[in-house]
Amino acid sequence: MLFAGERIGVGKYYNQRELIKIALEKGWIVNIGRGKGSHVMVSKEGCQSFPIPNKIKTGLLSNIKKRLEIED
Repeated sequence: MLFAGERIGVGKYYNQRELIKIALEKGWIVNIGRGKGSHVMVSKEGCQSFPIPNKIKTGLLSNIKKRLEIED
């Protein structure tokens, strides 16, 4: 049985707002004005910056979770 916000095989699903909150807690800088459209740019010194879009597909979510070191 699946509950709201869960998917098979990828762990917990995070939306853009939750990922931004986690990024800020882990010391990343969130630049809302630098992203294009509904994207938000996240950066940290010594790491490559990357966008967090509003609509996040499974593969991209997996990549973002690795960059933000989110364990499920």
